[in-house]
Amino acid sequence: MKRNRKTAGIFLFVAMLLAMIIAPAIVRGNNAIADSTATTGIAGSGTATIESAEFVIGMNQYFINNQTPGISMDAAAYIDPTSGRTLVPVRYLADALGATTNWDGTTHTVTVTTTVYTIQLVIGSARLTVDGQAQTMDAAPVINNGRTYLPARWVAQAMGYDVDWDAANKIVVIYPMSSIGEPAYNFVIAQAQQNAAKPDQVQKLESALGVTMTGSAASGGWDYNPELNADGSPNSAFIAQNMSNSFVVVGYGSSDDEVDVAIKCTSMVGNLSTVANVDIGPLQKVLEAFLPGQDADIQQLMAYAQECANYKTHGGNLPPALRMTINGMTVAVGQGNGTTFAGLEILGG
Repeated sequence: MKRNRKTAGIFLFVAMLLAMIIAPAIVRGNNAIADSTATTGIAGSGTATIESAEFVIGMNQYFINNQTPGISMDAAAYIDPTSGRTLVPVRYLADALGATTNWDGTTHTVTVTTTVYTIQLVIGSARLTVDGQAQTMDAAPVINNGRTYLPARWVAQAMGYDVDWDAANKIVVIYPMSSIGEPAYNFVIAQAQQNAAKPDQVQKLESALGVTMTGSAASGGWDYNPELNADGSPNSAFIAQNMSNSFVVVGYGSSDDEVDVAIKCTSMVGNLSTVANVDIGPLQKVLEAFLPGQDADIQQLMAYAQECANYKTHGGNLPPALRMTINGMTVAVGQGNGTTFAGLEILGG
């Protein structure tokens, strides 16, 4: 397995690394980094030091020291379809590695602080600074479905960690540079292989959106709906935090090979015009995943999705759905029910 090391300058700090990875164990709640907030990372394993942290593409858990079950996240690592790089939710990467994060909503800057380093990144910029010294990454941090994502390899290595990529199982393995070789993570591999048993369409949706869908191969139904808890009850914490923001809901049915994606507001909002931040970007991510190279068609569908969202936010009448046949698939964009700004349906994906 290929291993990438940080530049020589970072190695000067390896002797100080152990001071960074001593942290108490607390499992953090599902709160996204918001404007003008700071979070303090904690090693989630309950051990004095971490031997490894593993992030599996498409899973809403991360793992510490090859221990299962993992620690829950409200987002999942995914592979950016443009850069091909693995992006990890900043909050949970920091938690796993014992760092402190701060989000400046005015400048869109993420600051990751350890006892050794201060690392800064700006959303959409490939520039990374470590203790004031700039580097150029091959991927930029992004905001995806209300969560801040950072390039896993660059940030972890800037914090003094080695990073390996298990391509067969789609696992990012992070471990201290001071350790001797890559640690075992066989239990995490078993979890990843179970996740890989999901239908291709589900894996494609999870990778594009950075979410984890739940369901079963037996029933053929898979869903992601952050409004609901695992038992189907309302997720009151998520609802309270997203009264002014849209979010994505995803479904897939294997019986009819149908993908459904909706940009919604919380059901507690009676008037859609009260939702200040409407982001239809997830629809484009799904279209790009299912319709690679069809840029003109995607642009037309997204323009219509924006019209749908505008009708909702301005209290207008519902426009009819736009339907197209592309590469043998039926693709439709419309509005859906009363809490949906814009919806996407793909048949035969």
